[in-house]
Amino acid sequence: KQWYQRRVRARQFLTTLSTTLTSGYIWSTRLLNNSNIKQEIASSGLTVVHYNACHCVERVLQKALPKVACAFRISGMSPSHLVKRWMSSCFLNILPWNEIANYVLIVVSEGPVYQVLYCVALLKHLETRLLHHSTQHSLLYDTLEEPVEGFVLVNYLDYMLTLDRELGVMLRKDLADINMSCVGDK
Repeated sequence: KQWYQRRVRARQFLTTLSTTLTSGYIWSTRLLNNSNIKQEIASSGLTVVHYNACHCVERVLQKALPKVACAFRISGMSPSHLVKRWMSSCFLNILPWNEIANYVLIVVSEGPVYQVLYCVALLKHLETRLLHHSTQHSLLYDTLEEPVEGFVLVNYLDYMLTLDRELGVMLRKDLADINMSCVGDK
């Protein structure tokens, strides 16, 4: 009986979540067939995640982690490419299950700004590795193919909160502006 009640609650939660904008940030492909998304964006195969969160991650990187932003620029690889890949797979094969669950929970509870901040925290965790591989010209392979070792969200919460205090207003405005540019006139 408890199992059935938990199953019903989980189904209700997921049903409710699927109607929110936040769900599009977690399960971005759900938005590709959404009739409210502009046709040119939907037909490109790019999701709102690419238009919103990746753009914001790049802006935060330039301000908070300029060396990492420079490492990507030197390597010829866009941080958006990496972040989009991470988010599109919901970090499968990148992070352990408990950290994937933490990612989903923080985005659901705090909204899309924390998706951006989570990715920035993950890049901060990888900063030494990214800087090393950018000088070895192996950044592309290393970041796309290797799982992230040792990342624990709780170790970066203070950093994320600081970024939210410093850049949260800008991020919320950017995410709202870009959301509006992705939605067609109905």
